[in-house]
Amino acid sequence: MQKKEMKSIINFSWVALLFLTLNLNAQGLHLGIKGGVNFNKSSGLNFNDKRAFGYNFGGYIYYDFTKNVGIQLEGLYGRSAVRFNPASQDQANGISEGKKFIKMLSMPVLAKVNVGELFSAVAGPQFNAIRNSNNIRLNNGERAFDSKIGISYTAGIDLGILYFRYNWGNKSLNKLIEGDFKSNQYQIGFRVTVL
Repeated sequence: MQKKEMKSIINFSWVALLFLTLNLNAQGLHLGIKGGVNFNKSSGLNFNDKRAFGYNFGGYIYYDFTKNVGIQLEGLYGRSAVRFNPASQDQANGISEGKKFIKMLSMPVLAKVNVGELFSAVAGPQFNAIRNSNNIRLNNGERAFDSKIGISYTAGIDLGILYFRYNWGNKSLNKLIEGDFKSNQYQIGFRVTVL
């Protein structure tokens, strides 16, 4: 997808979200922004299992069906670091040792349980797409990661203006799996509901 097309899609999405928010705000629909840091860990034959830092930012929209139960959709852009170990650099389908940065668009679809005014628990699937998969190549020249949509899972809490998340999964995005592969990420950051 070209940058111009991507920009058009993002702009259209924000206009649509704004329209929906203005139209349905009286019915319990809310809009906000969020951003924070990631602590990533990938383990398996090709990966160094040390934690690496990244960041995420974006927006969210949620609707409360009742005082205690709702749904929250998020649109996030993130940059995550992945560390590769020396074991993979000599393989044809391996990759050179070191840290690589993955740029990802993510859309968590979360069930939300509100406990009081400031505390909510959230959990659900997260749809992910790597935006720079062309830039991270295996030793044989193929992409190291798929550009298709992958699914991971998210659980966490919103505590006032703070949020905490734990994400795990994303196996379908990795093309160099040999043996067991696991990926997980902790997120912490700030969130502000604007409408």
